[in-house]
Amino acid sequence: MGTNRDIINVFASNLRRLRLARGFTYAALSTRCGIDRSELCKMESGKINIGLCSLAAIAKGLEVTVEALLMSSENISL
Repeated sequence: MGTNRDIINVFASNLRRLRLARGFTYAALSTRCGIDRSELCKMESGKINIGLCSLAAIAKGLEVTVEALLMSSENISL
């Protein structure tokens, strides 16, 4: 990963992929992690940079590690 934008894009892509893989709507994930669904939408579209507490809450809500949200697709084995 290089720039802040690259990291945000990797996170946004992983958030969407993991949310959909678990069958969660924005509302369902919002309830699970305590983050407003409009904020989740902005995060998933890469429009905002998030803090560590939000990152940890999302990982917990998705039942994944923080690393899973930040790992680039080249490093993910499916």
